[in-house]
Order: sequence, then structure tokens, then C-alpha cells
Amino acid sequence: MATKIHCPDDLDDAEKDKATKFGLWRTLESKSTKKELTAIINNSTKVTTEEHQPEKQNESERFQYSLKTLYSEGIISDKKYQSLRNTFPNMLLPYKTLTSEINRRHVTDLRAFEIADLEGCYRTLENVLLTLAEHYLDSDIEIVWFEEEGVFIVLFGADGAPFGKNSCATSFLVSILNVVDLILSEKHNFLLVAGNVEEDSPDFLRYLTVIRKEMEAVEKQVYTVCGKSIRFKFEFPVNDQKFLAKIRGELSNSATYPSSFANVTQKDVNTIDGSIGEAGDQTKVWQKWDYDKIQQDARAVAQLKKKKPNIARGKITAFIAGRKSRTEFHPPLGKFAMNAKAEPLHLLNLGWQHWHDR
Repeated sequence: MATKIHCPDDLDDAEKDKATKFGLWRTLESKSTKKELTAIINNSTKVTTEEHQPEKQNESERFQYSLKTLYSEGIISDKKYQSLRNTFPNMLLPYKTLTSEINRRHVTDLRAFEIADLEGCYRTLENVLLTLAEHYLDSDIEIVWFEEEGVFIVLFGADGAPFGKNSCATSFLVSILNVVDLILSEKHNFLLVAGNVEEDSPDFLRYLTVIRKEMEAVEKQVYTVCGKSIRFKFEFPVNDQKFLAKIRGELSNSATYPSSFANVTQKDVNTIDGSIGEAGDQTKVWQKWDYDKIQQDARAVAQLKKKKPNIARGKITAFIAGRKSRTEFHPPLGKFAMNAKAEPLHLLNLGWQHWHDR
């Protein structure tokens, strides 16, 4: 029964045995008091207290184990950490000692910034990617090279959510697609920029132009990491439809042309036998957006706003629709935003919503 509860079907016998034992231990741990667990360990014929609390563990090992305890399952609170340390005082550093040591070592280039109403922190893109590349190349993690050996494919995207005392917080993350088995894990999405604003904040969108310039510079470089020549390609923006429209400088999905992927209109959106071709391919029902036309449309809208600074919003959107476009601004992420693929979760949700609204 324990195996059925704690083990996926695709594990081999050794992995099932390990997962079953781990699941039983976690169940025991969650249902027992600290005093009961201590008594169980002390009465064990296989594990002694001394094995759990080695007297002569060096400081480097204590720091590494303490750091793993603090971060390995997502950062835990100081109270939770102290509770664990009370059980294993010889293995874990005091919380204040650990945090002081982390700050002293300062293992990342995390920096604070403030732009208008945007307060947050950031790391340089090049530093983050080189750190990840070194980590993956210097570990036993399997790396899959897709187009060419030595080319890391980078996914990137942002999302916002209600957070603490701020009405909303937004983070911009990067991931490496080449570590296929790990990309589905939240532990392998890494912070690049975070701020105390909504994802469509003008200040945050302006900051994306800084990221775009970093991306352009990084793609031109060839780096040597762990004795291997590597490059980075920014292939896939991973975002929901709302933020995708923002990084492409577009109107919302309620516009006359609602799709970021092709020139679908509200009139033909229910066509079920149509297909999408490349820009200019008139043999298809719809065509992908052409980046040069996007630039032209953005310039035209900017000129209209400059000529008529008090123009009504409705006239701006009508002007854009008249150009058979959905573009209002130059894309903050430039051509990188054109690589987006349809993200299935929200499309599935919207599909069922449409079905139930009929």
C-alpha cells in the first residue's frame, strides 16, 4: 500500500524501494513530536545519535549542509531552520551565523535598483548564464545538445502576482532548456529581475529594453567554460498571453486582431479549418506577423500620438486596426519576442471557458 501511495509507476524496483521508505519516514516525521522522533533514533539499532551529530564536523561541511537545508526545498523560515538545528546542533550552523556567512561570500551579483515607481533587484544576464553553464557542465546532470553541441538554449519570461504589502510583485526568470529532465522543476528557473510592480507596469516594460541589450550582447559571444566553447541562444519566451502581448508592444487580446501569433481577426477567429503560414504566404488563411511591419506600425502610432497628443484611446485602437495590426509600441524585447510559442495551459483554460460560455 505504501508503494502505491508514494511511488509513480515509472520507477524501477530500487527507486520504488527508496521512495517508499522516504515516504514512510516523512509520514512518521509529520505525525510525531520532536521528543518521539528523538526517542526513536536513540533506540535504533542501526542509527546512533552520534552518527547524526558528528562531534568533529569541520566548518566547511557544516556550512554546506546548513546551506542545503536552508534552500534545497525552497527557502525555509528562520523558525523552521532553528527547529531543525535544535534537533541536529552539531550539523547546522546557528541561523545568524549562516546568514552572515552567506552575505560575506555573496555568491551572486544581485543588486538593488530604483527607477521611478519601480523598486527591485537584478542580476546581470551574462553572469547568471555563465554560472548556470558552469554548474551544469561540472555536474553529472545530463545535457542534451539540440541544434549544435555547445549551444545552450535559454528560455525566459515573467509573471506577476499579489505579494505581501505590495499590491503586486513581478519576476523575470531564465532557464536552460538543455537540461530536459529538470526544466519542469521550479528549482531550475532562476531570477534575473524582480520588482514591486505589476507585469505590465510601464517602468518594468522599459527595463526590459535593458535586458534586450544584454541578450543581444550575449548571443554574439563565444565563451569558454570548463574547457568547452559554448554559446547561448534565446529561443523561447515563456509567458502567458497578457505578458506576451506586452513584450511585443501589442494591444490586449480583446483587440480587432487578438492573436500575437498571426493576423487572426475577431471576424474569422472561429474558423476551424484554417492554417497559419509565414508572413506574406497568401495560400494560408492567416499569416504570421512580419517584424518589419511591426516596426513600421509602431512608428506610425508614435507619429499619430505626437501629432495629436490628446487623441482619444478609441481612435488610437481604431487607427491600429485600420493598419491591419495590433502593434502600438516597439517591442521592448525586440526580435526575441517573436520566438514565442503557444503556451498550452492558458489556451486550454480559455478553450473550456469558451465552450461553457456557448
